Amino acid sequence: MAQGRARSPARRVLGSGSALTGSGKDIQIARSSTLALDPATFTRWSLDYITRGSTQSRRRATEGPFVIKDPRQNRWYLFADYYLNGGVFGSWSTTDLDTDPGSWTELPSAQYRFPSGVRHANAVRATQAELDAIIAHH
Repeated sequence: MAQGRARSPARRVLGSGSALTGSGKDIQIARSSTLALDPATFTRWSLDYITRGSTQSRRRATEGPFVIKDPRQNRWYLFADYYLNGGVFGSWSTTDLDTDPGSWTELPSAQYRFPSGVRHANAVRATQAELDAIIAHH
């Protein structure tokens, strides 16, 4: 950590199976005042759901969230599985993890894609050469 630079609190994206999500079946965010990542220290800081956007009363049936930061810009992406649609994912983005969860921007499905049948995805960093090799293999 750079000297004089404060570290922000840890955040946790809550999926539909979490005891903290209330009515559940959509994605919320919680945060902790520590960086210890102890589940007992996280609290839901908003009743809003990221995946419901401006229509908080409409359940979207999402689960299996993962969040990734774009290494080229100050932007975070959330991907979540629409579990009733057989491997179809939704995506939302923000430049501020402290923004109201309902204000994340939902992205059009034409801006991203996943292989058919993927459920509860994840991401890993890969070089361009590694990515090219994976694409060539499949």
